[in-house]
Amino acid sequence: DDDGSNEYETEFDDSCPSGCEVTLYDQVVELREKRLDQEDCLSEIQRSIEDAQRAHERHVQRNKQISRDVISHSKEIRCFQTEKQQTLNKCANG
Repeated sequence: DDDGSNEYETEFDDSCPSGCEVTLYDQVVELREKRLDQEDCLSEIQRSIEDAQRAHERHVQRNKQISRDVISHSKEIRCFQTEKQQTLNKCANG
C-alpha cells in the first residue's frame, strides 16, 4: 500500500540481508507468511466461537423463557380443569 494504511507492509524490507543465504531467507519469509495466514485463520475461528457462544446464550435465555411459559400455562390449565370439575359437580348435584 502506498497510502501507508498497512504499516507492516510499508516498513517490511523484502530483500535478503547481506551475509544471509537466499534460500534460508526465502524459507523465513515463507514461514512468516504461513504464520500470518494461521493468525488470520485463528482470528476467524475465534470470531466464529464468539458468535456461537452469543447464539448459545440467546438460546439458553429463550429456553428459560419457554420453560417459564410452560409452567405458567400448565398452572392455568390445572386451574381451568379444577373450575370445570367444580362446575360439573354443581350441575350433577343440583
